[in-house]
This record gives sequence, C-alpha cells and structure tokens, in this order.
Amino acid sequence: MNLGVEPLAIAKPVLDHLQAASPQMQPLADAFSRLMVDDPNADIFNRSRDPLGSTVATQFAQKHDQAMRHVMHDIQSLMVDSRHLTIPEMVSRSMALSVEIATAEMQFTAACTFSRGTKSGVQNLMKNQ
Repeated sequence: MNLGVEPLAIAKPVLDHLQAASPQMQPLADAFSRLMVDDPNADIFNRSRDPLGSTVATQFAQKHDQAMRHVMHDIQSLMVDSRHLTIPEMVSRSMALSVEIATAEMQFTAACTFSRGTKSGVQNLMKNQ
C-alpha cells in the first residue's frame, strides 16, 4: 500500500542526525574500530589448556567419541555375556545400557543445541552491527 510518502524521506533527517559524529563519541568510535580490526584477545576463546592446542569443539568431539566407544564396548560385552546371563541379569544390564545410551545421546543433543544457539546469537550480533 502506497500512501504517497517515501519512508526514506521521513527517516533521512533522523538518520543524518544519528550518523553525524559527536566530538565526545569520536574517541570511542575509533577505539571500537581498532578492536574490530585487530582484537588482541581474539585467540583467548580458541586457546585451550591442553598442550595439544585443541579447541572446545575438538574437545567436545573427542569426549563424545570416547563416550560412544564406551557404549559400543558395553553393547558388545552384553552380546558376548548374554549366553551366560539369567533373565534378571540380562534385563538389568540392558536397562543400564539403555540409560547409558540415552545419557550419551542427551549430552550430545544438549551440546549441539547450545552450540547452535551460540552460533545464531553471534550471527544476530554480526547482523546488527
């Protein structure tokens, strides 16, 4: 719907006023520009405390891989031992294994959801710059 009014014509004086740099804000704007170009602390978040220098993402992947290998080992162990187990022992071990699988899956899902939320938050921050 066109009302005969150009939205940019209405907003132009406000935008021009906001765009004009005030003398008090210029040092802050310059400091912000320097931070955006060369942040001296940018690598703090990617640095890890282990000597191999892995990031948080690689540490998460390694921990999840170890957890899944442990689950697979427990599944194979249950398959081998199943011939010698009684029904209550079999039910008990399979329930414990189900809990272990569900826990590993829940931790993985939670970590992925958290990382997606963080990623979208950073994307929104960058869009709003």
